[in-house]
Amino acid sequence: MGAAPATGAAPIIVLVAQWIERFLAEEEVTGSNPVEDTMLSFSSKIEEVNKIGPAYLKKLHRLKIKTIRDLFLHFPHRYDDFSHFVSISELQINQVATIQGEVVKINYAS
Repeated sequence: MGAAPATGAAPIIVLVAQWIERFLAEEEVTGSNPVEDTMLSFSSKIEEVNKIGPAYLKKLHRLKIKTIRDLFLHFPHRYDDFSHFVSISELQINQVATIQGEVVKINYAS
């Protein structure tokens, strides 16, 4: 996907991708298409979508996504690309960056 969206909108693209993957996987396994079986339309309420549970519904409602149309027309307002790593030595003050490292030792204070 390249760039990952930031803030509360971030999960939406991931949710849609996961939702599509689940439906495609279920269609391969069962031979049925959950989208066609439920006869959803753009005006269908998001609560009618199979496999979107209460936690996802809460996130979608927080973003004012109430229908399938709202879901397709929702565009996150900001993107942060977390796919490019920056070395710790190259970090600058207040820079948003993705770093990679290895924890080699942890000291627990008693």
